[in-house]
Amino acid sequence: MIKRLTYFISLLILPSITLAQHSLSFDGLGTPGTTDGDYVYVANDASLNFLTNQSYTLSAWFKVDELPTSTWGSWVFKKKYSSHTGVYGIKIQSGGTMHVYITKNTSLSGGIIALGQWYHVLIKKSYAAGNAKLYINGSYMGSSSTSNHGYSAGELIIGAQDFSGNVSEIAIWRKDLSTTEIEEIYNGQNPLIDSENYNASSDLEGYWNFNEGTGSTLTDQSSNGNNGTIYGATWSTDIPGTSSGDEVDVDGAIELLTDLDEHGASGSQQGYPLNTYFHDVKHQSLYLASDLADAGILSGSSITGIKIKVNEQPGMNLDSVRIAYSWTN
Repeated sequence: MIKRLTYFISLLILPSITLAQHSLSFDGLGTPGTTDGDYVYVANDASLNFLTNQSYTLSAWFKVDELPTSTWGSWVFKKKYSSHTGVYGIKIQSGGTMHVYITKNTSLSGGIIALGQWYHVLIKKSYAAGNAKLYINGSYMGSSSTSNHGYSAGELIIGAQDFSGNVSEIAIWRKDLSTTEIEEIYNGQNPLIDSENYNASSDLEGYWNFNEGTGSTLTDQSSNGNNGTIYGATWSTDIPGTSSGDEVDVDGAIELLTDLDEHGASGSQQGYPLNTYFHDVKHQSLYLASDLADAGILSGSSITGIKIKVNEQPGMNLDSVRIAYSWTN
């Protein structure tokens, strides 16, 4: 006799702060490499500076519409060191290469960017390990040794040196985020709220979620009050997951967990992601002898649970999960 597992899963995703999600659009106009046509100015503050013996992490969601024409390049954001340099930030070269700086003398290359595509870029410095590590769209890209600082008397500028594109989120922590925390942030964890796998809200030195949608102030959501003044940049509803060519996973995964060593599509988690085999994840019937085997469940497994992972857009929280399941002959 074949037993059938029937389950129903309901997910409700709601915005964590406001219903409207926004970004700032920068047109890239101005004198190339010198005067900014539009930008956001955040005054220098001790909370945005890091000594040599301190660890810290930077992350941003952004997309580039046009490459800079100046050999100096443009910056998604930078902690200013001079007119053309920063002690940390994300720089786009005229040829399309992304360079992510964690100190003035330490950067990692993110390769050639695709125009019009949203990216999540995170770089962290570990004082204990003496290195910096780069992650793009949640994937580890490489590391570099570093022993320098992220300190300057300059301001933090978003959209520096005629950056052309959109920015929807920037966060700065005085902490070397763990691999699990990095994954949570990429998958939509609100940096202001701790969770089972994220415990760094108290380490935030600056967090701008770009959800105002109007006005000339970009509000720092951390406790440090590093608010930015907007010059020229305009509010936009273009956010990750809405632009053509985006590769942001907003569907998440549902995994059927078993007692055997099985791995999902990532190859690092127990269980099989059902929605890579069954596209309608709201209601499914699975047969142990047939469908489960076809889905990759090992013979002799005991089903121990269902795991739900939702990859959300920035500023979105999983509000509720409802699961009903039963065994029938």
